[in-house]
Amino acid sequence: MLTVLLALSGCATTEYKPDPRYPIHGNALGLEWGEPTKDAGKWAAKISVPVSSLQGGQSVPVAVELKLEHGVLAALHQRNGRLDRIVMLLTAERLFDGEGRQHRGTDEGMSTVLTPSGLPIEGGSQGAITSRFNTYPFRTPVDELVELPLPPLSGAQTVRFAVNAKVMPALPPGLYRLRASFGVRANHGTPAKPRHAYFDLHYAGGMTRHTFHEGSYAFSSPLLPASGKDANGKPVDAGRIQARIPWTILNGYNSNGYSGVVADEDSRHFALGQRNLIHDEVILPRVHPKGYKIAYNLEPSFPFESYYPKDNIDWNWRSGEMTLEITNPDGSRSSPVTAAIIGKSPHRHGPTTGNKEFTSWQPKSDGLYTVRVKGWMADKSGRRYEGGGSYRFWIARRMTMATATFPGAAYQVGYQYGRDIGFSPPLPAKVSISATLYPDSDPRKAKTVRSTGTANAGGVFGVAQGMKMLPLDAPGEYHARILATHTDSNGELWVCAMRHAGVVYPENSRIVARGKKLRIGNTYLARGETRIEGYNNGPADSKMPHLAFPFNAGDVLLMASENQGYNKIEPVLIAENKAAPAGKWDGKLDDIGTTNLALQTSNGLSPHMFPEYIIARQYYYGAAARPGFMARFLVADSSTRAPYWPTSPNDFGMQAGSSHNGDQPGDLYRFLGGIVRQEAGMPPDYAGYMSSGAILPRGTNNNRVIAPGSEDIIGPKGQQARFFLTPSFRPGMAYLQGATWRPVLQIDPMLPVKITLTLTAPDGSIQTESGIASATDGTWAGRVRQLQQSGIYHYRISANWEGHSGTIPGLPANGGEFYVMGTRPPGAKGLRLDQPKEAVFSLADKLRFKGQSSATRVHYALIMPGAVIAQGSVPVVNGKFELAFDPAEINRTTPIYDLTNRVSGESWGEQEPKNQWKTTRKILHLSLFSKERTPDGSVFWDFHRVITRGTTVLSVEAK
Repeated sequence: MLTVLLALSGCATTEYKPDPRYPIHGNALGLEWGEPTKDAGKWAAKISVPVSSLQGGQSVPVAVELKLEHGVLAALHQRNGRLDRIVMLLTAERLFDGEGRQHRGTDEGMSTVLTPSGLPIEGGSQGAITSRFNTYPFRTPVDELVELPLPPLSGAQTVRFAVNAKVMPALPPGLYRLRASFGVRANHGTPAKPRHAYFDLHYAGGMTRHTFHEGSYAFSSPLLPASGKDANGKPVDAGRIQARIPWTILNGYNSNGYSGVVADEDSRHFALGQRNLIHDEVILPRVHPKGYKIAYNLEPSFPFESYYPKDNIDWNWRSGEMTLEITNPDGSRSSPVTAAIIGKSPHRHGPTTGNKEFTSWQPKSDGLYTVRVKGWMADKSGRRYEGGGSYRFWIARRMTMATATFPGAAYQVGYQYGRDIGFSPPLPAKVSISATLYPDSDPRKAKTVRSTGTANAGGVFGVAQGMKMLPLDAPGEYHARILATHTDSNGELWVCAMRHAGVVYPENSRIVARGKKLRIGNTYLARGETRIEGYNNGPADSKMPHLAFPFNAGDVLLMASENQGYNKIEPVLIAENKAAPAGKWDGKLDDIGTTNLALQTSNGLSPHMFPEYIIARQYYYGAAARPGFMARFLVADSSTRAPYWPTSPNDFGMQAGSSHNGDQPGDLYRFLGGIVRQEAGMPPDYAGYMSSGAILPRGTNNNRVIAPGSEDIIGPKGQQARFFLTPSFRPGMAYLQGATWRPVLQIDPMLPVKITLTLTAPDGSIQTESGIASATDGTWAGRVRQLQQSGIYHYRISANWEGHSGTIPGLPANGGEFYVMGTRPPGAKGLRLDQPKEAVFSLADKLRFKGQSSATRVHYALIMPGAVIAQGSVPVVNGKFELAFDPAEINRTTPIYDLTNRVSGESWGEQEPKNQWKTTRKILHLSLFSKERTPDGSVFWDFHRVITRGTTVLSVEAK
C-alpha cells in the first residue's frame, strides 16, 4: 500500500505545536477575506491509495484521515448552528494528457485552450471540478462525496473517510492525482424536507471554489498513470508518457504591460494572457536610462505554479539540469552551457542554477535573439519532467503606436481591417502587418493579407505607405500582428509590436452580446443608480462593488475612483438569443467572472483539463480602451477568477501612458468585445459589443449605468459635457504632400451627433462637409481627399446633439491644425532641436526646449492621449527659438496629467526619488513645424516631434 502525507501549506503561529504525524498543515476558519491569519484554526490530513495506476471502470479503495485542531469545528458551528455533517469530496485531476502536455482545471492569466489565432481562453473551475456545489457544469473521472456525522465540537478531532472510488469507464489517458476536498454540511431545511448547503473549512460557500484563500484540500502523490485510447482512438501507453511543463523566460521584465516569452515548442498548445493587453513579442532595452548595460536572468519560470501554491508539483528542487545556447541577431551562436539545478529561485516560480551564464546575461547588441533553454527536473517521487525550447525576443528600444483599431473590437461583416498607424517616436519605420480572418473560427478556412512598407517621416503608415486592407467578408474571428523596426541616427534599434483580435459578426446574428444587469436591492436593472461606491474604512466598514460592462450596448458605466482599490469593473459578456430573450435575469450570473458561455466536451469532462474532447466552443472577448493604452483584454469562458480591474490605484502593467493612480475623473473608456457561441455540430454564432465608461470623483456615492447623453460626464480637461470627440487628425499630426486624408471622429458616449468640419488649406481655400455620426459605433468619417499642398492645414469642428454641443478636449476656440510636408532638399539642415536623443527632466521644473531654424516662426502643438494641451507658434530670433512648458500648469488645466500620488497625497516633488516613477508615465507629444530656407533660397516645410514618457524626454532623429 502506498501511503503519502498530503502536501499542504499553512501559516504557523507561535502557540500552535504541529502534530509530528502531520508535518505539514493547512489553515481552516479565519482566512476568509479580511480576517487575521492568527485566528485561523489548523487541520492536517493523510491519504492511502493502494494502487500505482488508474484504469477505466476500476474501483479504488481510498482512505483519508483528517485531523481538525482544537477550535476549528466550534468556530464553524458558531458561523452556522445548523451544521450536521463533516464531508470529503474526492475527485481526480489529470495533470498531463496522453502526449505529456500539462493542463489545469482553471486557466488564469494563461491557458492550454486557444482561439484559432492562438490567444488563451481563460476560465474553468477554481477548485475541485464537480457540478455538485457550483454552477460549473463539468466533472472529472472520479467524483465521490463522503458525508459523516459531525464530530463533537470541543477539542481536536480526527475524522476517517473511506470510499471505494469509482473511475469512469472511458478514462482518457494521462497522468492523474486524486484530490480530497474537506468541508462541512448544514441543513437549512427540516429532516423531512432537507435543504443542504456545503462549505469548505474556511466557511466559503460551495466547498470547492477557493478564490482568495488557500483552500482546504490536498492531493495524492505520486502521479497515477492511466493508459487507454485518446480522443482520436489511438492507444496510449501511460508508462511511455514523458511529462512536459511549459517553461517561460524573462518573466517579470516589463515589456510595456506584459512579460514572459513562450517557447516555440509550446506555442501551439499554451499561451500567456496577462489581461492588460494582448501578450505580444517581448521588447526589452539593452541599456538602462542611467547608462549602464542591463543584465537579464534567462532561467525559466513555471507559469502554472504562479497561482494556488498548494496545486503545485511536489518538486525535488535539487534535481535536474538546464542547457543554454544563444543565437545573436547576426546569426552567430554561443557555445552551449549546461548547469545543474541547485534549488528554487527566490525571485521566480521556477528553479535556479546559480550560474551567471544563466542569471546575468548581457546582450551585446540590439536585434532579434533566439535563446534555447532546455532541461528537466524531477519531483520527490523521482518522476522526470522536461521543459524549454527556443525563445525569440527583441533587445531594442520600445516604439509605441496609435491607431483607430482597438484590441478586442468587434466588426460587422463587410468592414475592412486596416487604419492609419502613427508610431512614437515618429520614425520612418519598416512595417510588416499580417492580418487574418478565420471564417467560422476555422483555421482551415483562414484568409491572410500581408502588408509591408515604410512609414513616412512623421511616423505614419497607411495605404499610401503600403497598407493593405483585410476584407472581413464572413462571420468569424480576426487577428493581426503589426511589427515595425527602425535604426536611428545613433545606430539604436527601435521596435514596435502590437496585436489586434476580435469577432466578426453578421448583421442578422441570432444572438446579442450583453454585459450584466445591476442588482439594486432585489431588483435587476439594465440601467440604474446604486447609490453607493466602494470604500475601505477598516475591516468592519467597507464596500467593494463590482460592476460589469453595461447590459445594453451603447450605455455608459459611471464608476467611482476612491484610490483604495474598492471600485471594480468587470469585463464579462453574456449571450442572449434574439428570438427568445430571457424574461428573468439568471441570478447565477451575478457571480464575479461568470458568463453563460462555456466550452463543451463530448464526454462531459472539464474542457480546460481535457481540451482534446472539446466539441463546441463558446467564449467572449472583453476589452477596455482608454486614450493611449489598454486597460483590459481577455478571452474567457464559464467562470474566470478576478477578471476585473480596480479603478485606482492601478498601474495597468506599467504601460507607457499609465500611472499608479489608475483611473481618475476625466478618463473616458470604450468597453469592447464580442461573443463566439457554438453548439455541437453547428457553425458558431457571433455578436459584437461596444459601450462607454467614465470615472466619478471620490465621494459621489452613486456608481451607476445611464443611457448615453442622459447626463453630463467629466472630460479630460475637467469640464463636463454630454459627449466628447477624439479625432484621428490630432493637432500636430504630420503627413506627406499628396497623401490621402480622411477625417474620422470618435464620439464618447456613442451618439448620433451632427458633425460639421471646416478645413482650410495652406492657400486659404476652404472645404466644408457635414454628416451624422453612427450611434452604433460612435464614429463619424468624412470624405477622402488628397493633401495637395504643403504647409499648415487648419480645421474647425461643430458637433451638436439635441441642443448639446461637444468638442475635442482642449482644442482652441479657433480650431486645430495639422502639418503637411513636401520633399526635403538633399543636405538641408532644416529645423533642429538642441536636445539629446534621451534626457530626464524633473516634473517639478519647467520643460524647456531650445532650437535652431531658418524660419521666422516655429509652429507647435502639445498634446497627450485624450487632450490638447497647447497649440501656437513662437518667433525665431537670430536663427534661434525657445519653448517652455510647466508640468504643474499642464496638470492644473488637464487633471488627467498626473503629478500627485492620489494614494499618499504627495505631489511629485514631495515623493522620494525611488517612488516618483510610480506617479506618472503619462505621455506628451510636442510637434514642431517650420518653413525653412536653404542657402540657395529654396523653401521647404520641416517637422520634428519630441515625446515625453513620464520624466524621460525622447528626441530621436531618423537615420
